[in-house]
Amino acid sequence: MLENGRSTGTLVNKQTGGVSEMASGNIDVRSIIGVLVVLIVGLSVLPIILDAVATAAASLTGAAQTMLNLIPLFYVITLLLAVIYWAVGTTKK
Repeated sequence: MLENGRSTGTLVNKQTGGVSEMASGNIDVRSIIGVLVVLIVGLSVLPIILDAVATAAASLTGAAQTMLNLIPLFYVITLLLAVIYWAVGTTKK
């Protein structure tokens, strides 16, 4: 239902005529688009990072090579944490 151009959060069931309440939280479309942009850009840069790490790791040995090979892992973990942070932030509103 609409009041003054805004949704009241009430759904009318057309088959039974009953009224049921929607979830009280609204999802902000701008935040969803922002997270999608971050993911698309982040995942687009991932192959560049993988190539750079593989090229640099070829000339290293031992612990330096191991640490350098972990950079893509931490990059992906950071992207996942950004999405989780967004999901937790939107559910708390």
